[in-house]
Amino acid sequence: MVRNRAEFCLAVAMGLGVAVPGAVASARAQDAPAVTVAGGFTRVVDEDVRLDGFFVEAERQLSPRFAAVGQVHRVTAGKGGSFSTIDWTDVFAGAGVRFTMRRDRLIRPHAHALAGLYRISNDVTLADPRPGFSPTISNTDSYAAFVVGAGVNVMPGPRIGFRAGFDVQVLPGVLPTGRLTAGVVVPIGRR
Repeated sequence: MVRNRAEFCLAVAMGLGVAVPGAVASARAQDAPAVTVAGGFTRVVDEDVRLDGFFVEAERQLSPRFAAVGQVHRVTAGKGGSFSTIDWTDVFAGAGVRFTMRRDRLIRPHAHALAGLYRISNDVTLADPRPGFSPTISNTDSYAAFVVGAGVNVMPGPRIGFRAGFDVQVLPGVLPTGRLTAGVVVPIGRR
């Protein structure tokens, strides 16, 4: 009898092990989470220089309120003076999570946290009165970076929307900087 009960329990466990994931996959296939892509203008506000550029982002819904996010932004600036010229480029690539407060509404506020790699490159060209002589000093640094922020998506229709947001970028040993974003949001797939 014990052997039959053990076989019965094993058969039930194996059946549930196959049936439950199959039922979950079937339910998810009927209500597939949406993928959303976004892109647009971004501005990093630093104490010394203003950097303008672009951002591109992809988001995959994990649940009605949470999504996995991947983001890349690139900003550049050039600043000239009588003694030198500075060319500055920042690139961030990271991933994290986003919490959307009201997914089914026209106005959708959200908050996110990302971690990734931040690369800063700058070139300083010194002006020299001698013709053809302009020494350049180049520097490139990479940091682990963390970005936290909030924003709002305005979705007037099911196929396109608009995004505005503010992030704080935190790099080790560097003062946090602010980043403004504005762009277009395009949902792909069923919601």
